[in-house]
Amino acid sequence: MNELTNLKMTPVNNLRGGKGIILVSDDIEVDDVILSVMEIMPGHSIGMHEHPLDDGITEVYQVVKGSAPLINGVRTKVAVCRPGESHDLVNDTDGCITLLATKSK
Repeated sequence: MNELTNLKMTPVNNLRGGKGIILVSDDIEVDDVILSVMEIMPGHSIGMHEHPLDDGITEVYQVVKGSAPLINGVRTKVAVCRPGESHDLVNDTDGCITLLATKSK
């Protein structure tokens, strides 16, 4: 039940063309939902990328620790990216942020 506290985190350089190193957990699959956790240090980012229209997957970012980052230029703790849409994320805050990424059809 407490899987999110003991996740293996893997450093990923320049995720989707972003800057710096993002720590990304292994995926947790529950039915048709995929969850992952990301830790993003100050000044690091996830680059702009599009979610394919034909895969039908919607991704939701929810910040669970830290201040709201910029997602598509808007300061927010929750963002939804539907099939065919694009997004990025920039941690321009003074602290590390932890977010939960949920992907579902």
